[in-house]
Amino acid sequence: MGRHPRHQPGAHRGAGIAHPGSLRHTHLGERRVYRTTAIVMALAVTGIPLDSIGPVYDKTHYLHPTLILETIALTSFGISWLTKGEFILKDKT
Repeated sequence: MGRHPRHQPGAHRGAGIAHPGSLRHTHLGERRVYRTTAIVMALAVTGIPLDSIGPVYDKTHYLHPTLILETIALTSFGISWLTKGEFILKDKT
């Protein structure tokens, strides 16, 4: 019994295959956005606990680094979500 066409490899909307053997141009751009936003989110979330270190807190508490880093992480997540929803980098097909 065959698989449903929707369950075939490469059949879903995000497959990124224009025709066998070539990637869509926007797919490469999407991957770059996802990679960049993931790195930014990871760095921002990793930096949040540094604010609780005594000497760091003493020198930076007036900047509210936790708020700033959370805002950066959330904005980065929003950019990746808008990209996935094709609001940013729409498919040319």
